[in-house]
This record gives sequence, structure tokens and C-alpha cells, in this order.
Amino acid sequence: MSKFAVIIGCVLFCTGSLHALNAQLRVEPGEGKRLIFLEDAVRFYDWTVCYHAGRVELAGRRHAIELESGSRVMLVDRVRMDLQEPVLRRMDGRWVISEADLHRRVVPFLREHFVFRTAVRSVVIDAGHGGSDFGAVRDGVQEKTVNLLLAERLMRILKEEGLKVSLTRTGDEKRTLDQRADEVRVENADILISIHQNAAPNLQATGMEAYYAPGTRFEEASMELAHAVLQHALKVFGEDARKFDRGVRQAGFRVIRRADCPAVLLECGFVSNAGDRQRMQDEAWLDAQAEAIADGILAYTESAGSGTAGGDR
Repeated sequence: MSKFAVIIGCVLFCTGSLHALNAQLRVEPGEGKRLIFLEDAVRFYDWTVCYHAGRVELAGRRHAIELESGSRVMLVDRVRMDLQEPVLRRMDGRWVISEADLHRRVVPFLREHFVFRTAVRSVVIDAGHGGSDFGAVRDGVQEKTVNLLLAERLMRILKEEGLKVSLTRTGDEKRTLDQRADEVRVENADILISIHQNAAPNLQATGMEAYYAPGTRFEEASMELAHAVLQHALKVFGEDARKFDRGVRQAGFRVIRRADCPAVLLECGFVSNAGDRQRMQDEAWLDAQAEAIADGILAYTESAGSGTAGGDR
């Protein structure tokens, strides 16, 4: 089945399901936003739920979500993810969530057959920057170099797993963002992973974050891919993983926005942070990080299955 046919099926299936859901939801107007009573969604989807004073836990068959009143952050399997609006526990004890966050962020994780995916056989890895574009630089460490070293390791691992893998650059050359995104079409890739390192004026800033582009036809699959990659990538930090979790975020980065497949941009660390910078120069660390990122990609690949709906498994 083609990607196009799968996507059309997703649109028709999800539209019908959302119409049925909306017919059973009570809408609470709130400062121009449509807020949904969370208990209605729980009842409609038959989720497992546990209410606390300022926190609620939801569970489907594969994923668990935690929401905190007044917060725009939800935890999906303990990994941070941004919401558009804060979730609120009202004075009467009932919880409300924005309609957009419910349908576009919570539902895809707890009702996975809402996310249609194509089977993953071909991967494009984008080593960010290159040539005259050094990316972030500090104390002799250049982002472009770290990106390529990590991308090469990741490519070797995925090839050993039987996937077809190509790089947007194999040396120290500069390619435009459009050329990088177009590599997906040239290779007929099923997913794109763009490797980057971060930088910030705050030298204490550290950790990893994964971005997906909103508003694309692969938004939900990209969100799921970003979560899987970040969840596994953080395991290189062991017991300190939560301290380095900067979350799954939305951004309209051109290279992932133009990719005609699920696409993620991964910020693996901060060149501006002394600890992160030291790890970037450690061959063993790069090996471990590439293995962890590959585990996330393979976890998503397994969930994609044969290219039909993932289903609640």
C-alpha cells in the first residue's frame, strides 16, 4: 500500500472517530479556546485513569501519560512533551484539557490505531551543518564534526539491522536545507533523522530534545518517532536521564517540515556546556549514543509493522 493511500485511510478513519467523540464531549469555553472535560474522553476511550489532587495519570495499552494541573508539560512514559495549553483541575474537581491537545497529543499515544504509519525500510540521516557552516563552536569543538561522527555510527548500526540507510552528506561539505530534505524523495525514505548539537548563552544548559514539525501530514507519526528516539537516547544517562530530558517539542525547522515522511530533528547535547562538550569528544560516548538513538528508531520501526495501522498492541 502506498504512503498516500495509507494517509487517506487515516484521514477518513480518524475523522469518523473524532466526529463520534465530539458528539459525546462537553465543551467548556475558556478565553477563546475549546476546553474538553477529561472525564468524557476517559469514558469514551475506556482509558485507565487515576486522579490525584493536582495530577492525573492516564494509561492505554502501550503508553502512560501524566498531566499536572496548571502545566503545559505532559509526561509520556516519563518523557517530557509540550502541550499548547495548560491542563487545569477546576475548583469542582473536574479536569479540562484543550481540544487540540487532546486530539493531537494525548489520543495518538493512548489510542495508537489513530496513527497510521508506513513500514520503515529506508532511513535518511542528516548530519547537520557542514563545510563553511560550522554550527555551534566552542573550545575547538565544532558541531558539524560531531554531527557527522554520530551520523556515521548510527548509519552502520541501522544497516546491520537490515535497513537501507543514506546520509545527506558523507564529508565536510555544505548542503542547503532544501537539498537535505530532498534527499528523502531521492532515496524514497520512510523516515528522516536530523542530527544536531545545541548551544545557549546559559553555559549550564544541558540535555537532549527532539523536534517534530507541526501541520504536516506526518505530524502524529513524527511526534511518535520523536518520542521513541528521545526515550531511548536518554538511557545513555542512566539514573540521571530525567535531568537531561528537555522534551519532545514542535518547531517548523525547514529540513523536517519539507521531508515527505515522518521526520525528527534531534539535539543531542550542548556544545556550550563543558560536560556535554567533553562527552562529544569521547569515542565510547558517541558509540553508546548512536546505539541508543538506533534503539529508538528500531522501536518505532517495530511499531510501524507492515505499514498499516499500528493498533493497540
